[in-house]
Amino acid sequence: LRGVDDNGNGSLDSDEVDETRYVCNGEAGEDGRSTLIATEVEPAGPNCPAGGYAVMAGVDDDGDGVLDPEEVDETRYVCNGEAGSGLNSLVSVDPEPPGANCEAGGQAIRTGLDANGDGLLQPGEVEDTEYVCNGVAGATSLVRQEDAGPGDCLFGGRLIHTGIDDDGDGYLDPEEIDATSAVCNGEPGAPGTSSLFEVADEPPGATCTAGGYRVETGLDTNGNGMLDAGEVTATRYLCHGQAGADGADGADGAPALVETTPEPAGANCATGGVRIDSGVDVNGNGALDAGEVTDTAYVCDGAAGSDGTNALVETTAEPAGGNCPTGGYRLDTGLDANGNGVLDAGEVTSTRYVCNGGNVVMRVSNAEWGGVCLRGGVKVEAGLDDDGDGVLTDPEVDTVQYVCNLYIVEVDAGNGFACALISDGTVRCWGANFYGKLGDGTGVQRTTPVVVEGLTGAVSIGLGDNHACAVLNDGTARCWGLNFNGQLGDGTTTDRRTPVAVSGLTDVVAIAGGGRHTCALHSDGTVSCWGFNAYGQLGDGTTTERHTPVQVTGLAGVAAVSLGGEHTCAVLTGGTVWCWGRNTYGQLGDGTTTNRSTPVPVAGLTNMIDVGVGAYHSCATRVDGTVCWGRNLNGQLGDGTTADSSTPKLVVGLAGAIGVAGGFAHSCAMLDSGYVQCWGRNFAGQLGDGTTTDSNVPVTTTGLSSAVGITAGAYFTCAAMADGTARCWGYNYYGQIGDGTRTNRSISVPVQWDSAP
Repeated sequence: LRGVDDNGNGSLDSDEVDETRYVCNGEAGEDGRSTLIATEVEPAGPNCPAGGYAVMAGVDDDGDGVLDPEEVDETRYVCNGEAGSGLNSLVSVDPEPPGANCEAGGQAIRTGLDANGDGLLQPGEVEDTEYVCNGVAGATSLVRQEDAGPGDCLFGGRLIHTGIDDDGDGYLDPEEIDATSAVCNGEPGAPGTSSLFEVADEPPGATCTAGGYRVETGLDTNGNGMLDAGEVTATRYLCHGQAGADGADGADGAPALVETTPEPAGANCATGGVRIDSGVDVNGNGALDAGEVTDTAYVCDGAAGSDGTNALVETTAEPAGGNCPTGGYRLDTGLDANGNGVLDAGEVTSTRYVCNGGNVVMRVSNAEWGGVCLRGGVKVEAGLDDDGDGVLTDPEVDTVQYVCNLYIVEVDAGNGFACALISDGTVRCWGANFYGKLGDGTGVQRTTPVVVEGLTGAVSIGLGDNHACAVLNDGTARCWGLNFNGQLGDGTTTDRRTPVAVSGLTDVVAIAGGGRHTCALHSDGTVSCWGFNAYGQLGDGTTTERHTPVQVTGLAGVAAVSLGGEHTCAVLTGGTVWCWGRNTYGQLGDGTTTNRSTPVPVAGLTNMIDVGVGAYHSCATRVDGTVCWGRNLNGQLGDGTTADSSTPKLVVGLAGAIGVAGGFAHSCAMLDSGYVQCWGRNFAGQLGDGTTTDSNVPVTTTGLSSAVGITAGAYFTCAAMADGTARCWGYNYYGQIGDGTRTNRSISVPVQWDSAP
């Protein structure tokens, strides 16, 4: 039903219905499959001048309970009233009993404008009615609506659950939900901000005992070109060394001090004598404290039985000059030969100088790439200006510290979002934030990267459809996001907006996420998995869902693991590939379409170096050739056809591949030359060749020549670059490209992020 909400009540009343349409299944009894619907927000444009909703309907051909893009048979638009009408469009979904409209029953979708403003679609407000009918031979499909929470829609909206009424009670129970889509209210776009870097003096104190420099970084949120106090997101300190420095550039040098004390007879002086401690008065208290002593000398008495003369020490001020550029003290020592208690000139046997420290000076230069800072940065040198010329020369350098540029180590793509591992051990994510999968503690979508909260020491990352995980440098793992099937591994099914520890997991070196399951590779070459397991994708010999890790049966010597929608593959150190889980389209590569709950070898593969798994297909590569198998509706196998295959097919014309990645319906390979080639579905530009034309053979991604890593998500692709940046292309509705916009890109664009330390 479709119409205008004349009374503004938010519901489509019966007298407001302008048009009624029907969405019917295919011929009754064809295969017993159910008709499904999916809704999403339709932005203002050609389809709806004032925005509204796109309602997609079709038959669930693959029986997975989810309306995949290729299963959409019809799309209709429920549009908001024109500007100035003041009426909201409403959608009402109600059960439709068996009858003329739906032979086996189904759902009636009524739409219209809320004319009376009561927020309900009244019968008189219904303008259009469409029917989503159950297949005659299948179980009943149901739709359930509820208000979206803050974690699903920051600015409000509705959740639409769909599934099959397995128990026949006419109600869609939680365990019967196969798919959930959110219809969210729009949110205002956020302008991009620049990163800023500021260095300031840090006075002596708790942070730097002898003073130093404060390095502040942050984003210029108000756009005034200055790093204001409220914009600082990180502060680091470069502290001066203790000896001889007060830490303040240009201040007077700390004075030298000398302290003499009697030295008893012993190891230092057989017959006793004088101990002379010297150093610089760092804390300025006028006393030579124990921690300030830099030199100790002994003037010993003559041996017993000699002439009995005593050792003497005489201290005199030494003016600035050749002996001490900034002045100091002269120490004369000797024996009181004439016994007059005075060290006469002829009695001096040794002279030493204790010089004042010079002023602390500093010089700052660019840090060389490839040294201490792999991607460059700032080199800060400090020392005492011994010659008093105000310039820090090489011999005067006492301390060297580096502030290194951050860079992207690894990038991974999921369903509508992506994450990057940063060189400082943190992780940043961007794009859709349903279920808190960006890990920043909110449900807000981000078009540029944000830092995952409370995560440090990360060494590897892996993304699933709606969750993400990271391996830490202690061999443990943390996950966040959707947890409906226990895919976070913390023993619960509670969604998490910030990272939680995976229960009992140790010695992890890599991690990967799938549709609703997760797997970890251990240092001993074994693999553990957890989460959804209806097709045996956990590999433990069962189809039992697991909320904590279980070991994959009979698998050892694994070099890499990759996860798809509901299947898993691993490449072993010997070069063979093994897969397990769902096999509807032959995605396990064993020549059958039989699901497997334990690993089976992919037919005929040897000497493979990498494996990349998509939603319903898989690929593996070696330098002399890349092969793919499984679903091929959009040419994602790259063999020049669109025919599915349960055994590997050679990708046409692809050579020199050293890495491969699978997306929802496309694949990409990284070549040893640094170039990237992709093939398969391309409606949003995810192949990166400047077009939106599907290709069943590889095409070269435009503008990439130095890729060091490749990942493919749901209709978009990203690459890590040799210069420490990342570039993405393809579908960008949620900001998953990371360029600060929501515009689809058919040519790669750089991810915009704060690269300051």
